[in-house]
Amino acid sequence: MDLPMHALARSLAKNGRIRFFEQMAAEFPASHLKDLVFDEVDAHRSIGIRGHRLVNFGSDSYLGLDQDSRVQEAIVRGTWRWGTQHGTSRAFASVGANRDAEAKLAEWLGSEAVIVYPSVTLANVGAIPGLVGRQDLVVVDEHAHNSVQEGVKLARANGVRVVTFSHCD
Repeated sequence: MDLPMHALARSLAKNGRIRFFEQMAAEFPASHLKDLVFDEVDAHRSIGIRGHRLVNFGSDSYLGLDQDSRVQEAIVRGTWRWGTQHGTSRAFASVGANRDAEAKLAEWLGSEAVIVYPSVTLANVGAIPGLVGRQDLVVVDEHAHNSVQEGVKLARANGVRVVTFSHCD
């Protein structure tokens, strides 16, 4: 029986990028970094791995606020008030902690409103189609992060014109 996953696997096997990564994995099985474990992290993007000090250029903490003592103290205070998880997705309801944080950020920025996305992926998938309309043109690097590509797909489905350019052009 031909299962949908088998058809998907055959389709993916035709993709040059997929074949490249499969070949890399076969030839260099120890080079994949997904299993890499950080032993320590500091405020300057320095990380400790197996006794070595390295600079993490792949950090998602773009501003380094995860290591700021004021942010850490606010998080601890927040866990006492709100607990350690939201209990619902923002897709279904607003959580008081998010509503309060967004109101404070909007006031601080002097803006009408603010929305906080819990991840870069959700920000790109939410913001890109939300910020552009049929009259707009989105120009995107062919190698932009997958979440950007997904956000652009949603925008295109809403009638937005999209142009992709070669990464090295």
